[in-house]
Amino acid sequence: MEKVFEIRSIKQVRTKVSAPFTQVKSPYHAVDIIHHFIGDEAREIALVLILDTKLNVLAVYKVTIGNIGSTILEPREIFQATMLANGRSVIIAHNHPSGSVEPSPEDIKATERIAQAGNILGIDVLDHVIVAVDDENNKQHLSLREAGYINFQR
Repeated sequence: MEKVFEIRSIKQVRTKVSAPFTQVKSPYHAVDIIHHFIGDEAREIALVLILDTKLNVLAVYKVTIGNIGSTILEPREIFQATMLANGRSVIIAHNHPSGSVEPSPEDIKATERIAQAGNILGIDVLDHVIVAVDDENNKQHLSLREAGYINFQR
């Protein structure tokens, strides 16, 4: 008889951290949470807010840490954490250390892929938010949903 591995346990290690809000009651709540975690970082960081059916924040997950000009947004990493946390929907986000929140073609393409994967998995992608801090230290953000870049309809 040959040997295979049996998965006996899959667990997620979580740590309680402070956040400005624990429920996303408006787009600005999401923006404040995102800025709190990655707004002024020196490298691009992809983040996902994992939400339950009532838009309570189940977890905040830093998916990847990139360099000054890019990071990778892969559906696999986003949805693996979401499923382990029993999330029903997500808001994906990343920062732009340059201070500009203008999305790149890669940002838009990655968002489309993630939304398609979410549809297959039954996890709603509510938005993709880009945050930055400009030269005058003002917080900036762009919602790809609000800006009309992506159609997030299921």
